[in-house]
Amino acid sequence: MRIAISVIAATLLLGACHEETDQHTTYQQPTTPAPVEPATAPGAVAAPPSADDRRAAAGAVLDLLAKHILAGQLDYHFNASGEGVCLGTAGLAFIGSGSTLARGPYKAALVRVHERIRQIMDTRDFPLQPSWGCAQSTIFLAELHRTAPPEQREAISALLAKYVDMLVKAQTVRGSWCHTFEDIKNSLNYDDLMAVSVMAMQGLGMSRREGITIDQQVFAKGLAYIANSSDASSGHIGYSPRDGQRGMAGPGRAGGGLLALEACGQEHTPLAKAAANYLIQSFPGTELNSGHASAQLSESWAAWWAAESGNYTRFWEGQGAVIMARRKADGGFHCAPSDGKAGDPPAEMGDFANAMHALMLIAPEGFIFAGEAKDSPRAALEDAATLLEAWGSSAPDCLKAFVALKNRASFPSDAEIAKQLATTIRGLAKAAQERSSSAIMTLLGASLTMDAVFNAKTRHITADVGLAAVRLGGLAKVKIHVLPNAELMISPPPDHALIPSAAAQRIVISIGTKQGQAPDATLATEVTWELAGLTFTSTVPVTITKSPAQL
Repeated sequence: MRIAISVIAATLLLGACHEETDQHTTYQQPTTPAPVEPATAPGAVAAPPSADDRRAAAGAVLDLLAKHILAGQLDYHFNASGEGVCLGTAGLAFIGSGSTLARGPYKAALVRVHERIRQIMDTRDFPLQPSWGCAQSTIFLAELHRTAPPEQREAISALLAKYVDMLVKAQTVRGSWCHTFEDIKNSLNYDDLMAVSVMAMQGLGMSRREGITIDQQVFAKGLAYIANSSDASSGHIGYSPRDGQRGMAGPGRAGGGLLALEACGQEHTPLAKAAANYLIQSFPGTELNSGHASAQLSESWAAWWAAESGNYTRFWEGQGAVIMARRKADGGFHCAPSDGKAGDPPAEMGDFANAMHALMLIAPEGFIFAGEAKDSPRAALEDAATLLEAWGSSAPDCLKAFVALKNRASFPSDAEIAKQLATTIRGLAKAAQERSSSAIMTLLGASLTMDAVFNAKTRHITADVGLAAVRLGGLAKVKIHVLPNAELMISPPPDHALIPSAAAQRIVISIGTKQGQAPDATLATEVTWELAGLTFTSTVPVTITKSPAQL
């Protein structure tokens, strides 16, 4: 067994403070419910909602969702099978607001969503058309794992792996997913479809990001299905590869497809670029939908992608008036016609519509990620909020100023966040308080892992050192020094220095031992970090295991 250790200062306080407080609550319930806006005069173009309008609407609907979830009165309608989709979407909205299992105004509701999704898996209580709920629950659990306190991640990862296993087993030989876990035709005499397939691919891509092992062939087949269903020249991600559905236009499917491609590391392909252009051009049009019953699901895909790609201003300029006109007096939202056409029956009543609208409204705040998140300066805002909560009133002003970015009327660009993050890290180093070093490492996302394996034949210890990618390069250095040990080695190897960067790094250190010595003692390694000019050193014990050939 190989042992991996994380080299992070012992004073790290992520998740240490679990008390709810109003101090960092971004969204507030309006004193009076927001009225439904009057209809725009014929021929006039409705003004898009302001950021304050969106936040007030988000606060109202998030509060309503939390109230229903905590009271056990969640009301959802989506072809009688929407609980998993509704729960997963509501959970994503709570995370998107900045809440986690450790903090935030929606912590209790997020805990309840997690409990119910675990119960569904434990009892196999999946309703009709279960692949939809399984996929959305997988997406939610991936984000829950990313934002959870370290001590809770192992259990979440185990649950996430179970959902991933169900999705992998449900993939058809064509690389797609059907309404059910079985590859069978439904009452309309068709089997797979793009809408649920892109949800499944997004969930699998995000799960792989969180460390879940998934066969590469699953991704290869799924991506081939998307490509075979699409028209790369127009950016149309079709309904399926079937005749008449291949390359079928639909901006909602483009949004879902782009999230899936991003989660699978394919956001720069010709299809992704064309689909992005097509989707952006669709924003000023009518209700976004993908040609199936869930118009709001499609719209939430588009909003999430727009937020991650820097296009959410365009999204709100094009779709905002349509979205905000659906507000209800109780803070919830009406649903749209099932296919965006007047007279069509609604499919998304109650909290299903509320959850979808909540996700649309909070997506621009930058706390949920379909693609790579751990390396993102934007993700540092979450860690900063947790640090600030644990630090309390003694927190340096630079940390307070960084966290305040998320409360701006206009959410800052990635470049501005990165610039402020660098200023914050330098400010923490200058403050040189007891917690500064661990806080800087947390904000950088800096971590080191080390495995040590002994080969009795060569009498060498091989130390495999991994340095994860960091959010900002140029602000840190790390030196690795193996301490002398008369029991184990003839002499220590030369020191190794690494410069953390936007790419992960790996080095191998070879250490000679005395002849006939079978090292049972612990290898001691001294790790020195230089963080924006602040230096600290820690001694890291590494357990030495035997080479598999020696076992």
